[in-house]
Amino acid sequence: MYETLTSAFERAGIEWSQCLVEDRGDGMFILAAPHVPKHLFVDALPQAIIAGLRQHNAVRAVSQSIRLRMAVHAGEVAFDSHGTTGVGINLAFRLLEAADLRRAMAESSGLLGIIVSDWYYHEVVCDGHGDTHPDAYQPVRVAVKETTANAWIYLPDVSANHRIRVGPGSRRPDFLIAYAAMDRAWTEWISWQLEMAGCTTLLDATEFAPGQNFAIWVSDALDRADRLIVVLSPAFARSAVTMSEVAAAFRDSRLLPVRVAPLDSPVLTSNVRIDLTGVNERTAHQRLIDGTSQRAKPRSAPPYPGQPALADTPVIPVFPGSAGRLRPHALVVHALPDADFATELSNSLRVLETEESLCPVESRPVGQLDEETESYIDELASRAEIVLILVSRALLASGYGSSAEMGMLTRRLANRDVILLPVILRPTSWERQPFGRLAALPSNGVPVSHWTSQDEAIKNIVNGVRLAVRSLRGEEIAPVPPVSVVGRQVFELGEVFKPTGMPTATFVEPDDFFEFRMALRQPGLGVILEGPAGVGKTTVLRQAVDQDADRLREPELLSARKPADVPTIRQLLGGHTGLVAVDDFQRLPADLQDDLADYLKVLADDDAADGKLVLVGIPGTAQGLIDLSPDLATRIRRFRLGRVSEEILLQMMTKGEAALNIIFDRKVEVAIASMGSLQTAQMLCWSMVTMAGIDKTADVPTIVHTDIARARVKVAELLRLKFQSTVEDFIVLDDPDELLCIELLLELARTSDGILRLGPFADRRPDLRDAIERVFIDGMKDGLAHQHKNLSKFVFYDPRNHRLVVDDPQFVFYLCQLSRAELLDAAGKRMPVPRNQVFISYSHKDAAWKDRVCLHLRPSERAGTVETWTDDRIAAGDVWRKEIAAALDRARVALLLISADFFGSDYIHSDELPPLLAAAEKGGCRIIPVLVGPSRFHDIPELARFQSMPSATTLGELTKVEADRTLVELARAVEHALTAGNPPEARS
Repeated sequence: MYETLTSAFERAGIEWSQCLVEDRGDGMFILAAPHVPKHLFVDALPQAIIAGLRQHNAVRAVSQSIRLRMAVHAGEVAFDSHGTTGVGINLAFRLLEAADLRRAMAESSGLLGIIVSDWYYHEVVCDGHGDTHPDAYQPVRVAVKETTANAWIYLPDVSANHRIRVGPGSRRPDFLIAYAAMDRAWTEWISWQLEMAGCTTLLDATEFAPGQNFAIWVSDALDRADRLIVVLSPAFARSAVTMSEVAAAFRDSRLLPVRVAPLDSPVLTSNVRIDLTGVNERTAHQRLIDGTSQRAKPRSAPPYPGQPALADTPVIPVFPGSAGRLRPHALVVHALPDADFATELSNSLRVLETEESLCPVESRPVGQLDEETESYIDELASRAEIVLILVSRALLASGYGSSAEMGMLTRRLANRDVILLPVILRPTSWERQPFGRLAALPSNGVPVSHWTSQDEAIKNIVNGVRLAVRSLRGEEIAPVPPVSVVGRQVFELGEVFKPTGMPTATFVEPDDFFEFRMALRQPGLGVILEGPAGVGKTTVLRQAVDQDADRLREPELLSARKPADVPTIRQLLGGHTGLVAVDDFQRLPADLQDDLADYLKVLADDDAADGKLVLVGIPGTAQGLIDLSPDLATRIRRFRLGRVSEEILLQMMTKGEAALNIIFDRKVEVAIASMGSLQTAQMLCWSMVTMAGIDKTADVPTIVHTDIARARVKVAELLRLKFQSTVEDFIVLDDPDELLCIELLLELARTSDGILRLGPFADRRPDLRDAIERVFIDGMKDGLAHQHKNLSKFVFYDPRNHRLVVDDPQFVFYLCQLSRAELLDAAGKRMPVPRNQVFISYSHKDAAWKDRVCLHLRPSERAGTVETWTDDRIAAGDVWRKEIAAALDRARVALLLISADFFGSDYIHSDELPPLLAAAEKGGCRIIPVLVGPSRFHDIPELARFQSMPSATTLGELTKVEADRTLVELARAVEHALTAGNPPEARS
């Protein structure tokens, strides 16, 4: 390192001999003379160091490579008998230990990481004399020991597109917003608007105590953020602040007083820079953004605290910016690898063009962002009213989420000038993207790749776009006759949107509701009402009976879920009168199901029978009965209530709007997020209306802001008490080292009907087939209820058809809010360690051959296709046995450097070989013996079965050129094994 640095300093034009250098063991402290131009240390010197490091590393093994961290600061230095001292020196050493700098180096391939102090950045980097643009640096917050400071990180030899991941609290926020506690709602609204525009914010509920100096407080606040917003209101004016101090502090251009209510104080009024009083939300938003001139990222929006003027509140909201536009423009944004799907989707959307409801759809591919494309904004993206973002790993890797175009779209979304529709192509962690909290397509956010039919997935997406178009055009989905506010019926919220129970004010008739009523009237005809939980089967039955109350008697409702009802159901077989409905038919014992099938035939054949039987169950109930008794096919009528369409959900919401005198500003998002479940839609609507502070029919038309993300969180918090114990019981049904039940819950969350058929699932996941057969098919022949009564309240295992059925749609909704990590944590399990490394097992007497092998693997390491592990990576102080054991667990390829010394090592024989051979047996690790010297390798069957390199001799017996040719082939074989995932190769 010493030679590299001395040479780099000379090449950069900095005389090494004029510097004071102290060797600190694992690093160096270098004090340069004050006359040296400061920009050299962040321009010429980094490039010279990188060139020297590359030259050094090129001729050495990976274990001997060097990467450096460098901290740069300038300040006063004192000299004493112990050497140098000074606050600036302490700061430089603290910067060097910054966690964000270590993380940046660990997560990049760069050779040099630079961190400069805040002073050095603003005075040197930003003065325009250097070659490096200030935007190449990323701000961080450093907290090491007693030091807390702002700093800037730069990785000179890493792509400009690379984003440094900073730790929590590392970046200083753009705005600190100070407010009185009573102004919390206004503060949250201001914070969200700024973050939607691209800024970061920090909220500070400040209560000023008597005697507190306001000017000093402002100075301290500006040390915590770039700018300070003070929310001005009567509550702030009543705080213990001196107006003279306020007037003096407000002269600082970094302080922005924002008025949210009328003020009596002349001092405060005269210093207002942004006034939000007496205006509607859109005007307030524009004033705030114009006054701060910032950009931002999205987060869930708190409701606007001000009351919108009635003149600005249409009874039927028309999407802003699109009034009068009959055919909105649509844009499909996709990554380059997803071009084929984008084309197919665009072609499918042409049906909306032929309906004259949409302009020709255009698509825009996005590649890897660089300095030019990162700031590029497509012209169509700036004017399209509907933008579909095809979400895949390729799109996330492109960096599109942090592009200027994405920032522009999120600002347009905040202004309600565009509808953004994420379309999930494949499973990926997209939730933290700027669009991660929006309702996604296809319905339920189930990735397109998980749909049995891609055509069905595309049809679902097209239907979602059709709803968006109708919303844009201001069309009423289900017109409701206007009701005068004066004298209208007043509903309680719980009467309109019901998280549980049967809705009345918001009931929507299914398509074949009239036919269902006629079937109930017909004597003797058996009626099967089937569908997933939560689609309203019982509600439909009750509504049909109510509408025919003069013909039908009140039904007797029995449920297989209630143990006390099962004997009553058996008594039906002897004959009954009136209308009886048996709910949860699938939960009945198999013999009782068979007897009821026969009883249906008896009723159908007896014209004089006064009894009417309705069986209510999950999808497939009717077919199961016909399979038991084929002649039932002509004696029963099946009515299927499947996953409801978004159209039905919108009709339900429109009825709720009329009942409560409210207006949801973005109903389409609620419909998409409801996953085809009326009960889920009821829960979300109930949650959003309560967040708006509405508990009954409003006196004036009131807008309810659609905040899906926040509503989901609220509902999930309520459901956790109900379902978390069921989740925890289910995920431990398998063995402690198995993940079957966690995967089953995740798959149930993706289903559209809450039913998971274990046979097809096992076909898709053959690695779980044995566990499925052991835990469920063989282990639960009598169903879950026989062994796990509490668990079976919400999850039903059907042993006859080998399927898991969720009986409560709220449970599916709750599962959708859980991540794999949360389930693993609840079960006390962990994901299998991925095998993605090359492990080299060798005797230290063969270290020269180990270095030679590493040298040939180096090009693949640079390309990122190979990661090699040897015991050289064990640092001083590490527990070496633990480190080696962890490396063995991660080995995808094991290179055994075979020699007599290799077989003479007791540690290799007892600790390294057994786990590698066991992994090879399971197909998790490929073993390649590399014969470096004479040994009895061919006499040891457990190793000789693997193909060795070379096969008939040893590397030590070859010439240097021949040995290197063999190692070249070995490196290619290793790279292919890691990229192609070949199984272990053994000789027959």
